[in-house]
Amino acid sequence: MVWVYIGEIFPARVRFRGQNIGSSAHWVTNGIIAAVFATVAARSNAYPFFFFSAMMALQFVPVLFFVPETKGATLEQLRVEMGID
Repeated sequence: MVWVYIGEIFPARVRFRGQNIGSSAHWVTNGIIAAVFATVAARSNAYPFFFFSAMMALQFVPVLFFVPETKGATLEQLRVEMGID
């Protein structure tokens, strides 16, 4: 979901910067999680899996209700539809 959202959420005039910052934040966070996951999982049984499962369930609700469907729509059409401008 993150890559689709990063690629479609920013208006054309700032898309490059937005994708750059969003992508960088994603990879830094991914690196931190990868660096500490094995240690945390080894010391706490399966708790990281429960945490990630809970976060996925929590993210489902906002994505379902607040992230607009973008299939077949241009960014300009979405901006008008969302009232951005």
